[in-house]
Amino acid sequence: MEADQNHTNTNLLPLALALLGIVLGGAGLYFGLIANNTLQPIVESMEARESSLSESAEEVANLKKAVQVLSEQNKDLGSALSRLRAYGNERDKRLKELTLELNKQGERLAKQAVPVTTPAVTQSATVGTGAIAEGGYVIKSGDTFARIATEAGVPLQALLDANPGVDPRRLRIGQSIIIPAQ
Repeated sequence: MEADQNHTNTNLLPLALALLGIVLGGAGLYFGLIANNTLQPIVESMEARESSLSESAEEVANLKKAVQVLSEQNKDLGSALSRLRAYGNERDKRLKELTLELNKQGERLAKQAVPVTTPAVTQSATVGTGAIAEGGYVIKSGDTFARIATEAGVPLQALLDANPGVDPRRLRIGQSIIIPAQ
């Protein structure tokens, strides 16, 4: 009987170990599923962050390219601005030179100008408060070339041509002008 009991205990041992293995396997499976369910949102969150980081890295790379392009354009604009300043300085220099040359020419022409003598008065008319004498006229207040030409009976263009050094927009009282012959 003792041998039967030992034999029964020996037969129960593998059964108990198998049952224990099944229980431990089930517990492992249960805890594995729970761990999987707990870790799954964490894994998905990490994957989303990884994707977001990847997109952010692409955006940063695109922004770096845009900054580089803008930097190159800024350099181009800077060099264009420098060239324009140089051209402007050169233009100003040439303008000053031309102004000086024109002033010299004007002074030389003024020195070469033949003095105009007024011939004897042979005919006179009245314009404003000044008198027109054939050959010359002294500007009075309110006079214009158009009015003087009309009263003297000469074309306006002939009056302008006879007085090339006189600016008709800046007549001065007491200024002498030439009245051309009709």
